[in-house]
Amino acid sequence: PAAASTAAFLLTTAANSWAALCKDRAYAQLFGNHPNGNATALRVPRMSYGLWLCRDLTVIGSSFVLPPMVAKYMDTVVLGSNNGDPTTPPSPQSLAAAQFLTPLTAQLVAGPLHYLGLDYATRPNCTLPQRWASLRANLSSVISARMVRILPGYGVAGGWEQQR
Repeated sequence: PAAASTAAFLLTTAANSWAALCKDRAYAQLFGNHPNGNATALRVPRMSYGLWLCRDLTVIGSSFVLPPMVAKYMDTVVLGSNNGDPTTPPSPQSLAAAQFLTPLTAQLVAGPLHYLGLDYATRPNCTLPQRWASLRANLSSVISARMVRILPGYGVAGGWEQQR
């Protein structure tokens, strides 16, 4: 099971990240500050790709890897229901709750990574204080939008899949 889970995580990460990086690059080129008005002339920096890849690893990891760990923690520490036995599998209720909550909570990290990646691509000459001010001004809307977007696919469907 662990090898299959790792393989699924790696394959999903590779496919999802490649598609997301292409999409993010296209958005940056469409909506960014274009030299001479030429959208394809916008060069997306490596920093943006690195931030977006970290975002993808955060989201996918929080959807596939963390829920069983969080569920185990919930059973052991929060509910005290497995008497500290590490071999006891997490309860279905804790697993469903973790599958629902973990991807949402991950958006607190993924949202800023996504935003900063776009910011580096579309405003390459900004100073760090300017980036920080922009991030603070837009953070709540970015995180809220990402939570609404992630909830159906990773939260609800993931929890439903765990119950099957």
